[in-house]
Amino acid sequence: MEIAPVKKTRYSNIPISHEIYFTGRTAELNLMRRYLTANNSISQRILVIWGVGGSGKTQLAFHYATQYEKEFSAAFWVNAEDNAGIREDYADIAWRLRLPEAIRNKPESLVDSSGEEIAIQAVKEWFTDHEEGDWLLIIDNADNLEGVDLEEYIPPTKRGHVIITSQDKQAAFGASIELGTMEAEDAKQLFLSRAGMTRPTLEQITDCTDLVTSLGWLALAVEHAASCIHLNPMPLRQYMENLEKNRHYWLEKSLASAFINSRYSPPSKLLATYC
Repeated sequence: MEIAPVKKTRYSNIPISHEIYFTGRTAELNLMRRYLTANNSISQRILVIWGVGGSGKTQLAFHYATQYEKEFSAAFWVNAEDNAGIREDYADIAWRLRLPEAIRNKPESLVDSSGEEIAIQAVKEWFTDHEEGDWLLIIDNADNLEGVDLEEYIPPTKRGHVIITSQDKQAAFGASIELGTMEAEDAKQLFLSRAGMTRPTLEQITDCTDLVTSLGWLALAVEHAASCIHLNPMPLRQYMENLEKNRHYWLEKSLASAFINSRYSPPSKLLATYC
């Protein structure tokens, strides 16, 4: 009988997500595995997942982190939407690593303007000096390359593993994977699973196919639509009619922040999902 590997003592701030609903992306996961486990003494193990908003970049990175979590003694997630966010997350990592430079919970009077910078440098040094190198760093939402200098936050070491997600192709300064829309069958399976349709009728399967097609097979749009159906059960055909009626309303309201955490406007098919 195969014995499951013993889970290591870990430091982590990986967020909780609806991992149960992840579907497909087998080819991309295999590529990630190959890039991030390559025995390369020349360059860092850095992988950039880039593509249009709503394509599922964050979900893919999260799935990789959870699938291989037993291989890492430390796994951290930072939000690179802007400088303030990424600096705050690095300061949080310092606290989780119990570094003496950590500034969380210190009285404001004891933290000068350079305190955050010292904590950030201490985290980078921890990554660099960590002998086993069995750590994972995910830098998410790195879309604002003009406002956030990614290289400033990437540890200068060949140890460890770094995953970056971005809508900007220019972020791909290392190995990269362009994430497009989902395969049609995967999008359909994601919708049915998220909507709780364990035994769909032939009519529901047909309508589901039409719905995910109208959403452009975008992972985030499909999951949001399925969540709406799960929370507010209605025939899929009725949902599609409501979606079409309200499509222009959502676009005019520009509710980008409700669906994707990015400075870029999400695709119209994502904003048009109705709930």
